[in-house]
Amino acid sequence: MNEKLFRKNNLLNEFENRLNVVVADVDWETFEVVSQIKRNFNFINLSSEFAVNFILEYEKVDILILSRKISNTEEIIKKAAKRKSKVYIIGKDLRYPLETIEIENLLTGELKIKTGKTFDKEILGIKDRFVGLFKLKNHSISKTPANTNISPVNKEKLLVEIGKSNTKHILLDINETKPANSEKSLSPDEDYFTEKNNTSEENNINKNIKAIKQKIIIFTKAKGGVGSTILSIFLAHAFRKMKTLLIDLNFSEGGSDAGYYLNIPKSPNMIVFTEGYNRSAMDNSTVKIAENFDLLQPPPTYDLAKKMDIQDIYSLIDLAKRKYHLIIFDLPNLINEMFLGVLDLADIAIMISDNTLGSIGRLMSINNRFIYNDLEKILVINKTKNGNGLEYTKNQLRQFFNLKELVFLEEDNSLNGKTDFSNFDFDILKNFENLTNKVLDLLTYD
Repeated sequence: MNEKLFRKNNLLNEFENRLNVVVADVDWETFEVVSQIKRNFNFINLSSEFAVNFILEYEKVDILILSRKISNTEEIIKKAAKRKSKVYIIGKDLRYPLETIEIENLLTGELKIKTGKTFDKEILGIKDRFVGLFKLKNHSISKTPANTNISPVNKEKLLVEIGKSNTKHILLDINETKPANSEKSLSPDEDYFTEKNNTSEENNINKNIKAIKQKIIIFTKAKGGVGSTILSIFLAHAFRKMKTLLIDLNFSEGGSDAGYYLNIPKSPNMIVFTEGYNRSAMDNSTVKIAENFDLLQPPPTYDLAKKMDIQDIYSLIDLAKRKYHLIIFDLPNLINEMFLGVLDLADIAIMISDNTLGSIGRLMSINNRFIYNDLEKILVINKTKNGNGLEYTKNQLRQFFNLKELVFLEEDNSLNGKTDFSNFDFDILKNFENLTNKVLDLLTYD
């Protein structure tokens, strides 16, 4: 048995000896409680009905801890019963608010029933070990008819055995304009990511090569006008050495803000994707902004936007992760099922505010209620004037938002009054490089 197969078998055995627990609620306090449990439980925290149903459909769930604040709990309970998942209702079967010791005792007992033994190892994070969510499963979650033949995701060859398992990554040469393992041209029947057997590439990694984990980044804000869209475009441009997709989810009458800034037509857009729910439809729905940088616009009218739901976005992400190394969402300042559904899949949250107390206060409320503490987070205070005008100190902001990463971006004169960025050189925005460096630190392996 070779080393990789041995390591894989050990991983699967370790996974089978652990309890897969879904916690579904809209209150961040619930996730705070379960985050304190340090035993052999694979936790995944969800806050939307669709996300819960999706996990139950495609993954083995041992325990579902469910809040009545999640929509259609009765239907969820019925589905869980069919999947032989045990359900505990917060406020009925469990105390409300949750207590750490009660949950830990409950799960320890369930783990003993499942395995017949107890464990004392450290918790394995759900994003590291929960097999399958858009990674290794061969299920298609698109609305394509059942007789349509869509190839499953191939098991990509990991070029560097570093860091987390089951995480797609690429080698990025900082001094080159293309990924070190950029893809060849593929036939329609092939997957975007294919196996690569160039062992010499493994042995010739130098200090200019970075191992980049495939990530989903979200930009969120509490109000409009704080620069979220421009910053998301800037970041997609900055990381264009990877294959990057920027998805504008600011549904509004009249089309995409990103589209207006980049002076592109309102079509193609997401509606094109819903006409096929396959890779061809996805390719036809995106606009190429630059080499390795594509944009997906929202529907141009409210009536068309009503046809979109979170399942459409999940189907899109499932296909996009086969083609793109980095997926960036510019989210609206509206908390709804689509916002929460995308948040469930995010790896990095970049929270944008200007330096006004109202904006910071509302964003702090969003962070405390909806954004999990185990999510990598960066707070960006945008449009500052040489650091002046802030009522809060950096330490206060870190404490309010419970985070380490904080970036101040000063106003850039080259952006004043500008609305057309179709030919704009984003490389001149040296003031924004601090944000790029923070994100790069979270993308790369140590």
